[in-house]
Amino acid sequence: MVTGKVTLAGAPLSAGTVLFMTDGGQAASAAIAADGSYTLQCPPGSYKVAVTPPPAPDPLAGPAALPAGPPPRIPARYQDLGKSGLTVEVKAGTNKHDIALQQ
Repeated sequence: MVTGKVTLAGAPLSAGTVLFMTDGGQAASAAIAADGSYTLQCPPGSYKVAVTPPPAPDPLAGPAALPAGPPPRIPARYQDLGKSGLTVEVKAGTNKHDIALQQ
């Protein structure tokens, strides 16, 4: 299990998805909570990391499904596994990996 907090310029990222992927294509992802925290399950290994914004809301779902504010503006380089420069080494057991993004 991997837990951590995603921040952008020092402030918690309030929404989005964290994606871990090995060079062999094994992937795991988790939604980012309003406080910037995430939890995901993946086997031990070396992972590239990307952080993507939340999906666009479905306008047919009604006003209750619309987000309270604009989605976070995650710099494009962090949304691409090959360009983010983010990596983590996951070991057996519980791991803590905070992800600090810069503008």
